[in-house]
Amino acid sequence: MKPDLRLSFRVYFFGLWLLIPGVVIAQKTGVSVTLHADRIELKDGAAVSNPVTSVKPGDVVEYSSVYRNDSNAAVQQLRAVIPIPVGSTYQAGSAVPAGAQASLNGVDFEPIPIQRNVRQPDGSDRLMPVPLTDYRALRWTLPTLPPAQNSTARLRVRIDTAVTAVAAKP
Repeated sequence: MKPDLRLSFRVYFFGLWLLIPGVVIAQKTGVSVTLHADRIELKDGAAVSNPVTSVKPGDVVEYSSVYRNDSNAAVQQLRAVIPIPVGSTYQAGSAVPAGAQASLNGVDFEPIPIQRNVRQPDGSDRLMPVPLTDYRALRWTLPTLPPAQNSTARLRVRIDTAVTAVAAKP
């Protein structure tokens, strides 16, 4: 069994996600996903996390997804995805576990850092890293998730623009 769990969210959901601690998404594979958002603040030189109720530009938010295997069989090669909201910037090196891939469109993933050929003023091409502001999702491949076990993926973003929560209509 090799499920490819791709979580697809609209921008308005991200604002709502920030306001709802522990959103749970059930999957057909027997794997449930709980999404968390915590604001990271420095207090006396130590990072302290608190559930997000609101954010403002400059805040650092840690998104984490906890994947729980509620089935009776191990799940192999689980693809864990955390979207990166528009108006925020992925913080380099914050992806846990190591080995995440990034996406500029939420569909196609590449090793971090994503690089592209950029035409230089002299007409030559130079391989340059894509700005982290362009990253829209990170994905991990979790090798084995045994029954009744959890696995967590996380990343941090810096909020660049004001976020307005808009509730989805039923």
